[in-house]
Amino acid sequence: MRPGKISESVLKRSVLKQIKTKRQEVIRGAEVGEDCAFFSFHEKEGVLVTTAPIVVNEFENIAFELTAIVNNIAACGGEPAGVIVSAVLPDKILESVVQRLSGEMERACRNLNLQIAGGNTQISKTVNKPILNVTILGKKEKKLHANFHKYEAGQDILLTKWT
Repeated sequence: MRPGKISESVLKRSVLKQIKTKRQEVIRGAEVGEDCAFFSFHEKEGVLVTTAPIVVNEFENIAFELTAIVNNIAACGGEPAGVIVSAVLPDKILESVVQRLSGEMERACRNLNLQIAGGNTQISKTVNKPILNVTILGKKEKKLHANFHKYEAGQDILLTKWT
């Protein structure tokens, strides 16, 4: 397969078709074109969750990439609150670089008013660049969950990147 996101047909055939377990708390789950899951554990509010990797080519791209991931929550009408970061780092990485990565992530989170709520850090011989898997959690009124894809004239559209 080519590097990057898998094709929609492979996603449908080899990933989504395998997901069979359902729970009532999961209001919206894995679907084509869906960037957030929506959970309801409370009468009035639910939890939006989105996740994406950041391959660190340059430290400057952390804030840009994090903003694009946070935008998934905002685009679904939610308020981003916390982030969980799972990092896989090359075995040749210096501790000073780990400290700089953490500092850049914190600065980006501060600018987006996100709390780093947890995560995991691993060292691996199989990667040659730091990979940060970022999971962002946000909140949203439960009554608004059905409007994920309801776009209307007059709404603002904010683009954060293009490919």
